[in-house]
Amino acid sequence: RAGVQLFSALKREGEQEVVITTETAGTLSWSGSLQLNPLRSAGRATVTGSHMEITSAYIREQLGFEIVRGHADVGFDYLVDTVNDGGIEARIDNFACSLGDVLVRTFGATTAAGDAADRDVLAIGALQIRDGTVRWPERSVRRSCRSPLHTWRRGYARTTVVCLKRLTASSPTTLASSCSAPPP
Repeated sequence: RAGVQLFSALKREGEQEVVITTETAGTLSWSGSLQLNPLRSAGRATVTGSHMEITSAYIREQLGFEIVRGHADVGFDYLVDTVNDGGIEARIDNFACSLGDVLVRTFGATTAAGDAADRDVLAIGALQIRDGTVRWPERSVRRSCRSPLHTWRRGYARTTVVCLKRLTASSPTTLASSCSAPPP
């Protein structure tokens, strides 16, 4: 059974904490400050123990895919602020994401043998991203360059992305990659 706990006792002026527990024991939490005029909010948001099937129920019709299984833990620090010209500035720091046992399928009938595996679009055994940052209005996304990213396509080649240095709207992505045989 899902539940909501609101911690409204102010630690300091404007600081709050909200914790929501889902029916599958996942937790969505936010702590930080919020000011509406002018808009300013800073804090930390996390999703832990999330089961992808719940997420799939909300987005499957829009995406045309269903998340059959999987779990995710996500967390980040953020700042949203109104700047002098009235625009919005947003920053995300310390972005971390851990995905496990994720399986995504298209809709449709199974094969004559009853196997739905032919509709598999994406399978992720484990994926972790750490030290990510996002900047707006700069349209900048970064991740730490501490380790390579290896990807495999079933029965085909392996691609290794050695380093994603910077991704912005004004400059191209810098990638170093290599291809090799699939993993044993």
